[in-house]
Amino acid sequence: MEKDKLIESLLQKVEELSKKLIALELENSQLKARLSKYETPKNSNNSSIPPSKDENRPKRKA
Repeated sequence: MEKDKLIESLLQKVEELSKKLIALELENSQLKARLSKYETPKNSNNSSIPPSKDENRPKRKA
């Protein structure tokens, strides 16, 4: 009988933690989306990317 109570208790805990995990994953994805608005894109001025790989670099004058 004690074994059945323990199993039931553990199953309830697993269900509770599963629901919490889903909520935290949703919150995490929402926060990542909000944070991405404030991150500046990488370019040769703020990373190790060479200038030739910059996306919107100005055209070279001849």
